[in-house]
Amino acid sequence: MMRTTRAYAIAVFSVVLAAITAHAMSLRDIPLAEITEQTDLWVRGKVVSVKASPLEEDERYRFGHQGTVEVTVVVNVTSSTHPIDAPAVTVHWASSDEFMQRVKKGQECIAALSRRENGTYKTLWAVGIYGWFQVDPESGRVPYVSSIGENVAPNTIWDLVNALDMGQASPDGLDAILVDAWRKRLNEGGLQDFIAAMVFFDAFPGVQLSPAELIAAFERQSLSNASQPRSERHAMRQAVPVLFSLFKRIGDEQSTERLIAIFAQDFSARESAFDDSEIAKGLVQCILAKGGARRVDLVRGLLGKEFTWATGDGRVQARRTPIRADYSAIQAIAEYPGEDTDRMLLDMLHHPATYGIPDSLSMAAVWTGLAKRGNPEVKTYLEAFIANPGTFDLGVRHYDSVDNSIAFAREALQAYAQNLPRDQQTQQLLQSYKQGDLGALNQLFRLVTPGDSALVPVLSSIPVEHLLSEQHSIANAFATTVATDLPDPAFLPQLRALAGSDARDPVRVQLSMVLAAMHACGDTEPARKMAIENLHKPVPSKEWRACYFSITEKAGLVSFLGTLKDPALMSEIDPYTQRDVLDELSQTMKAAALASGEDPHDFAVRNLNKIAILALARAGGGEAIPRLKAIYADDDIAARIAAAMGLYALGDDTGKDIIDLYVNHQELTNTEIAARWRIDLFGDFHSAARYLENPRTDEALLQRLRNGFADGDGDVNAYRKFLKAHESILLPIFVENLSSKDSRLRRDAFDLLRRFHEEKDNYDPDKPPQQQTEAINQIREKVSTYLANPKE
Repeated sequence: MMRTTRAYAIAVFSVVLAAITAHAMSLRDIPLAEITEQTDLWVRGKVVSVKASPLEEDERYRFGHQGTVEVTVVVNVTSSTHPIDAPAVTVHWASSDEFMQRVKKGQECIAALSRRENGTYKTLWAVGIYGWFQVDPESGRVPYVSSIGENVAPNTIWDLVNALDMGQASPDGLDAILVDAWRKRLNEGGLQDFIAAMVFFDAFPGVQLSPAELIAAFERQSLSNASQPRSERHAMRQAVPVLFSLFKRIGDEQSTERLIAIFAQDFSARESAFDDSEIAKGLVQCILAKGGARRVDLVRGLLGKEFTWATGDGRVQARRTPIRADYSAIQAIAEYPGEDTDRMLLDMLHHPATYGIPDSLSMAAVWTGLAKRGNPEVKTYLEAFIANPGTFDLGVRHYDSVDNSIAFAREALQAYAQNLPRDQQTQQLLQSYKQGDLGALNQLFRLVTPGDSALVPVLSSIPVEHLLSEQHSIANAFATTVATDLPDPAFLPQLRALAGSDARDPVRVQLSMVLAAMHACGDTEPARKMAIENLHKPVPSKEWRACYFSITEKAGLVSFLGTLKDPALMSEIDPYTQRDVLDELSQTMKAAALASGEDPHDFAVRNLNKIAILALARAGGGEAIPRLKAIYADDDIAARIAAAMGLYALGDDTGKDIIDLYVNHQELTNTEIAARWRIDLFGDFHSAARYLENPRTDEALLQRLRNGFADGDGDVNAYRKFLKAHESILLPIFVENLSSKDSRLRRDAFDLLRRFHEEKDNYDPDKPPQQQTEAINQIREKVSTYLANPKE
């Protein structure tokens, strides 16, 4: 891992506060060890100043619109794992006024920093400033998490992060003295030391820790906390997720039974620390992972079991049932394949009342668990149930209805179809549709390929009222499938009806998609005429939703007109690149938002502008260059990026400096781009290349990927033509990124690789890559074999 040894600028990051479920010493199942893997240095310090200032309405979007004030906290750095000369770290986030009391001068803070290209840092994780922070890989923001930070002392956390930092370079060869020190903390320390030690041993699979030693340490903590006040006792809950994570790796049959006994003893206490649905699910998972041949019997013995405890007077007995056969527990059982768990689920299927299954949602977990394994018995059962639900006793007591049960049954049948070969999937989904499951059509459309001409008679007979179903966005999936994979004049009656239907809601049926399908099927002039007619319709000004979707629909229509590559259409497209027209639309949208009590933003107008610039380039060809050059001189960075991409596609290098920034992963060094990156510029480069479908912009995108897979590059997943055309270059790049230290990049790369083969792999992008060498090598071999003999 690259480490920094010189000074860099002050770290600044934007955060959004959103409560989410936390695991002890981990966030969203991201272990602290994995955060360490992405960290360039850890810092420790104290808050020296806290300042709050009101945020203007437009500025709130910089923070995800999560607060009314901007909080700025300066932390004086007192220690770091690697040299850093910068004396302070500055943290920014948006908050509401009442949260300010959480941050005080003198408060201690520990943070994991990752160095950016421009020399600043982003904060990956922190404790001490309004809870714990960890960057959301999807949004780049940092959610607030209330967790174990309140119960673990800074000294213990600092010792832990230093140990993890030192161990990253040699996870299988740690210093024996260091290991012994953490083993002593596990066996002899208090609750803080116990939790931190489990995190340490969970991070390094090469370090031997016996299951008996782990359970003995946990039992000691449970007993020592039994007589503590409720607040201290319930702090034990925060140790359990880390315990479960470690136990599922090192546990055995004997330690599983001891683990059950500890929990049973706690469940029988008046103040149970572990009577919690998530803990119950985790216990079931541990038993199934390490319970051996008796694992199903052990789980069955706990499901629905009542534990009694005495009330304060010592005479009245009360009962609790911590592990019920509810959706969460059944879902946990279904996660573990095997003949024994199959038999248990089948028994639940036929005798739900015996297990105390409480509702149709829990029953759905049984159905789906069996369906995902391709069990033919559940298929027969579900089809019979859907045909005649009244003849089945579901054994449910509340929160149930026949409609809910039938809907869940249909979803389970779709899950069953996913395990079948493609041809059988198609037939199963068609059968489900004929039995009344309109949702099966969406899944069916995703399976269609250009060679499926035999499906044309079937799909062209789907009634328009089914495509217009309010419960499913079927029409959009249908139109997209026809336009891209199966254009045929047989679909024109349906498409014409969709385009002209008074029942068409722009949310469920995007007119631009329907017109693109009509064009692909041969109705070029009618599609063109209808696009222009609808483009000229005035924008509703009194109701925000209608205004928003009208502008969004105009963007789609402009995009469609651009694909026709007709310079005569420039006059229809160009108005939406002009500042006066855009300003008028923005004012209309903001007025409608205020009248409807909505947020007065104009994102839809900005998006329309960007699409119109690209459509101008695609429609006008060389004739559009003068207009695009004029747009490139605009002050708005989003317009300049779109104009630069359009010009580059047309062979003009006027905006090549912006293209080069993206190609070399330096776009965030541009202050204008960086300021709006997470607001409305994320993905603009990729989406522009995808829309333009031009050899020059494709080559720029390809060169960017050659220069390193990075944030946002997963967007190429939407560009099928590009992926297929350059797969010999791209697939090895994606394989290498399975070993990235950034879990988000690993997920993106894995998603892209799965496009090229349907086989299931043992690789898990959320686990450290050093634990998955074998799985990565297997995928690398599959890719090499595929590239040597690519499918047509």
